[in-house]
Parts: sequence; C-alpha cells; structure tokens
Amino acid sequence: MEDIGLALVDFVGNMENVPSEIGHLFSEITDLDEKFEEAMSRAAQNERSLQKELKEKANREQPGARETELLTLIDKDHKAAKAYCQEKSRLAKKALTIVQRHLTKLDSEIRHFDKTPLDHQAAGRKSTGYGGATPTTL
Repeated sequence: MEDIGLALVDFVGNMENVPSEIGHLFSEITDLDEKFEEAMSRAAQNERSLQKELKEKANREQPGARETELLTLIDKDHKAAKAYCQEKSRLAKKALTIVQRHLTKLDSEIRHFDKTPLDHQAAGRKSTGYGGATPTTL
C-alpha cells in the first residue's frame, strides 16, 4: 500500500461483509437462546412432575420407573441446555474474532505507515504520526 488512505479504503472494503457475518452469527445465537429456554422449560416441567411423583409415593424405598424416566429426561434437558450455552459462547467468540482480525490488520497497517518515512519526511520534516499529514493539510 502506498498511503494510509488506500489502507483505509481497503479496510472499509474488507469490512463490508462483517455486518452480515455478525448478523448471521447473532441470528444463530438467538435460535440457540430459544432452544435453551425450551430445554429449561421441559426440565422444569419434568422436575415438577418428579416432585409430584415423589410426594405421592413417599413410602417407597426404590424409585419407580416413572421417577427414573423423569430423572433421565431432566438430565437430558440440562445437558442439552448446557450444549446450547457452549455453542452460543463459541459463536460469540467467533464474532469477536472476525472483528478483531480486521481491527488488528488495520492497526498493523497504520503502525506501518507511522514508521515509514515519506519523501517529504526524508527531506527533513518532522513526522506527525499521521503518515506525514499536518493539521494544515488535513
């Protein structure tokens, strides 16, 4: 790249797809939120059913088939909810990585231009830290 302006134009071009990528990831996260809520709702319903079964049959020493089935369903729903949370976290980290990758590239290019002497700087002008631009040229 020859100057900071071209670097910024390149950055803006690269960033054009980022909103749709992030939007897609957040859409997936929203879907996972709904699945999480459904799994937790099922687990809560099964927990209420289990409590009812246990109250009705409090004198039994061994859990009945229905209690065992409910415990299995509750465990299954909790595991599903945990998996949804982990997937949401993975997608959020992916979104962060996408944005960070672009920002890191831009930062690197800006730092490169801050260190690159321009023709008029080589002639003895002091660097301003903005690729040779001065307040009067901005």
